[in-house]
Amino acid sequence: MTQFPMGFWLYKDADAVPVEQTADWEELGMTLTLMPRYTAGVSDPDHVRALLDAAQARGIRVIMNDSRCDWARLTEQGENAYIRGLQQAVGEFGDHPAVWAWHVGDEPSR
Repeated sequence: MTQFPMGFWLYKDADAVPVEQTADWEELGMTLTLMPRYTAGVSDPDHVRALLDAAQARGIRVIMNDSRCDWARLTEQGENAYIRGLQQAVGEFGDHPAVWAWHVGDEPSR
């Protein structure tokens, strides 16, 4: 049977989500979900890698939620800063097989 993409939005800070919580995601049948929010220079990248590893081990793909990729960065800091941030984020986590996509935000204001 083909897996149906099922997930949820997780807006907590990455460091606030224990790696063991991925077992709950699996038990609930999640197969594609938003990662907790990673903020470069604040969040622990090793912890995020551990979350990615645990998700992958459980067959869960993720949408990376990295503040450097948020549309607000583009509107606040301009295109060059946004591109640099995207490149940094992809360089840091883009090679992980659990990463399916990048969250660039939702519900933008004017």
